[in-house]
Amino acid sequence: MGDRLPNDFTSEDLINGKTKTSQILDEIHYHIENLASNILVTGMNKFYYENVNQDSIVVCRGEFTIEIPRYTSRVATPYDAQVIDIGQNQTLCKPVTVIDPNNNTTTQVLAGQTYTVPLVELPVFEPAVVIDNVNGVTIELSSGETYTVNDIPDLYSMSFNYGVESESGITITATAEEAATYSAQALVNCSAVTYRKNSTVTTLPIALAVNDVLSVEITKNNLTASSKVVLTSL
Repeated sequence: MGDRLPNDFTSEDLINGKTKTSQILDEIHYHIENLASNILVTGMNKFYYENVNQDSIVVCRGEFTIEIPRYTSRVATPYDAQVIDIGQNQTLCKPVTVIDPNNNTTTQVLAGQTYTVPLVELPVFEPAVVIDNVNGVTIELSSGETYTVNDIPDLYSMSFNYGVESESGITITATAEEAATYSAQALVNCSAVTYRKNSTVTTLPIALAVNDVLSVEITKNNLTASSKVVLTSL
């Protein structure tokens, strides 16, 4: 967001320009945050530039990440409200932002990829700024330096929810969104759980391909309370 300054601008004009551009970015950020409840918006990092391209302009650059999670929910047997929630959490793989003030560019680097700062010859070199939300660090890179983003896999989760009056078994046929290897479990109000993949009893880890049939049968601790089995891929 930029604002043109008078040719003979004063320090007060410069402060006012920064304030105006910052407020506009704050409004944009606020409206995006409130678009929908499932949109996750991170806090905004701001960077100010003056005399862009030798012109009397003040610029405020705002950088933030917007996440719209993929999520599906379906009912296995509608008559007894046995609900299966399937979700894929991509938060761990959101891209890393690299801001290079020398060529006025912003680059998104995905997990598992690298970014190398271009070799440039300038009177004054400004370090490129790396905002790595995956690993929780912000660093500066010199000309020619390379930054690698950790290759963190997606986290798949599948939750089998058993109501008070429902039966103790839920069966699904895996879709493309559910195909993954599930290696960990979390049990709520369950004393035992039995997994059957394509009718054969199996144990963790469970590798599901498209059209595989998975049955999850539980024994409840308390018959008057709901129960849950959560499978995750990590």
